[in-house]
Amino acid sequence: MIEQHFAFWDDDKYTVLSTFLQNHYQEALTAIQTLTGELSSLEGVLNLTHTDFIHFHKEECSYLDGLKEPHVKDCVSVQYVQALDEFVIHQKEWNTA
Repeated sequence: MIEQHFAFWDDDKYTVLSTFLQNHYQEALTAIQTLTGELSSLEGVLNLTHTDFIHFHKEECSYLDGLKEPHVKDCVSVQYVQALDEFVIHQKEWNTA
């Protein structure tokens, strides 16, 4: 009985997964067709080339990679505030001793 349950569950799971993949594949194909036409129109209107889009993509990737690490100024500011908090704690301990 347990084996039947898991066999049915596996079949059901793969059916749902196949439907999901098929639907999103069709959506992707539609998006590619639509966006290819729009990009061609933009290339003409904005005087862009295929190379410009590759360059834009590289710029965006480097910008997003730069966001992964916090800025040094932010790290130093956080450390400064933490040091001030510790100072206040130790100062209270010193004054009560």
